[in-house]
Amino acid sequence: MRKSQNYQLRLPERLAERNDPADIDDLTYDMEVIDRELKQQANKDAELDDLKASRTELNAHAAASVLAHPDGSVTDEKIGLRTVGGVSNKLQALLTLIGQQIAGVKGADAWNDSPAITLAAAKQTLDAHKAAADSLREDFDAHAASKANPHAVTKAQVGLGNVPNLTTNDQTPTYTEAASLELLASGEKLSTAFGKLARALRSLSGHLLALDNPHGVTKSQVGLGNVTNDAQVKRSEMGKAGGVATLDSGGKVPASQLPSFVDDVLEYAGKGAFPATGEAGKIYVALDTNLTWRWSGTAYVEISKSLALGETASTAYAGDKGKALAEGLSATKATVSANTAARHSHTNKTVLDKITDAMLTAWNGAIKTLRIGSVTSGSTASASIAQTGSEGVLNLVLPKGDKGEKGDKGDPGQDGRDGATGPTGPQGPQGATGPTGPAGPNLVSKNTQVSGFSTGQVLYVNGSVVGAKTLTAAGIGAAAASHTHSYAGSIITGGPAYSAEKLADRVLLTIGNASHYF
Repeated sequence: MRKSQNYQLRLPERLAERNDPADIDDLTYDMEVIDRELKQQANKDAELDDLKASRTELNAHAAASVLAHPDGSVTDEKIGLRTVGGVSNKLQALLTLIGQQIAGVKGADAWNDSPAITLAAAKQTLDAHKAAADSLREDFDAHAASKANPHAVTKAQVGLGNVPNLTTNDQTPTYTEAASLELLASGEKLSTAFGKLARALRSLSGHLLALDNPHGVTKSQVGLGNVTNDAQVKRSEMGKAGGVATLDSGGKVPASQLPSFVDDVLEYAGKGAFPATGEAGKIYVALDTNLTWRWSGTAYVEISKSLALGETASTAYAGDKGKALAEGLSATKATVSANTAARHSHTNKTVLDKITDAMLTAWNGAIKTLRIGSVTSGSTASASIAQTGSEGVLNLVLPKGDKGEKGDKGDPGQDGRDGATGPTGPQGPQGATGPTGPAGPNLVSKNTQVSGFSTGQVLYVNGSVVGAKTLTAAGIGAAAASHTHSYAGSIITGGPAYSAEKLADRVLLTIGNASHYF
């Protein structure tokens, strides 16, 4: 016996050499298999139809413009969190929070209660306060800008009651000249300082008038250490026989005053630039010092000790500079003498002696700039000044004034701050029954019990869908119950077969997607 590949149907042998007649039991078994498979296919078709209908209803529900859940199954939990103004919470909590904010802005217990004060009335009150504050500010600005001593402060109130109203040049301090020269000390009285200065000026004047070399200056200190205390050369002896040679405008001895054998003069930047070995009969001039030299055969020898001008230990001081110094000393002397003759005393010395560093510090630290600080309301008007450095801040407390006229409608105020999250609401009612879950696995055994089908139906499985279908002979292409066969060798219709005959043609049987010839 052969069996089909897909459904294991019992098949007769097809080989010519075998005699395997069709067995009614095998046909009955095959029909039962076919009937079961057809029923499963019908069940799958029905399940597929149900799924298509459910999908159509679901699409219509999703596309509906109204949230169609009249049974109250839509809850905060299902809607989930929403965000309003940066606050994320459930919808009912957000609505409660918004209502609380509206009630807070209105000053009422509930968001739909009448407000304690309207925005127009609030603006009217604020405008009245602003007008009063502006008027006060104008008064204080005018007061702060006033330079006419609006508080009538006296010199005694600032600790200067003993100071006369005199300019510095008109004051006449008194002092006693110090007995000896002393340095000024910080913080000492003016009378003591003036006494030290008078002593110092007297000593300086005497020193400037002294003509007896009070500093003990030596000739070396003025650059004349090599000059002897001899009489100077007379002008009548200069450039004459038996006298001394003169110098021309270039600082050189004229050729007319030189011996005939030294008429060759060579100039160099300095003595260090002279040739290492000189020549006899040549005069070498160092331009940096204007000194003249000759070659002795082994070394350079200065021809004559010349007087060099300058401000070093080896030079003489220039006459024009000495003259300018003398004139300056004379002018200084005249100034010191005039200052000494102009000495006078101060009549308000005792008053100046009372001025202390603390008083000067307080005066320098006085308020120079006054600005308006806070302006608040209160039952009694008051003012206070807070000082930082030279700046003062005036803080005011003003009583509430009479009710003013109704002002214009103000601009909308700023949004209030978000309130705290409200408490979690009560649990909602139980939701509706959920959609049908997916079909179970395709497992059917002899112990499987299936309900909801009619007697005589067979089950079939199409993918994940299980269905039921009633099989008929016509539905499966089977012959009716009254159909009979003339079996081989039978002497009557439908009788038993007494011989075997080969089937003339094969029959194609298709079940679902599977087909097979018999």
